[in-house]
Amino acid sequence: MLREQKESGLSVKAWCQEQGMAEHIYYYRLRKLRQAACTALEQAQPLQLAEVPLAPKPEANHAKLRLTTKNGTLEIMDADRSVMDQILQAMLHAE
Repeated sequence: MLREQKESGLSVKAWCQEQGMAEHIYYYRLRKLRQAACTALEQAQPLQLAEVPLAPKPEANHAKLRLTTKNGTLEIMDADRSVMDQILQAMLHAE
């Protein structure tokens, strides 16, 4: 009955009128169905949680750098090694 009403696309009131059914009967049956569903849930076995170990994170290809000169400090945290290589090369060739 509930499925038919939903599939019809009609409002509950219009569907009940089309079926020749009093609207309060529809809602009475709906309430009984919900009560039965709640009772079934209460009687169901409690869920068992299973521990799922996470795969270890692969070694990151990141590095940290702190370079201190008389002009200041350059600190780079969590940079890709290729970016770090480029920075160091640029600094080596800088005047």
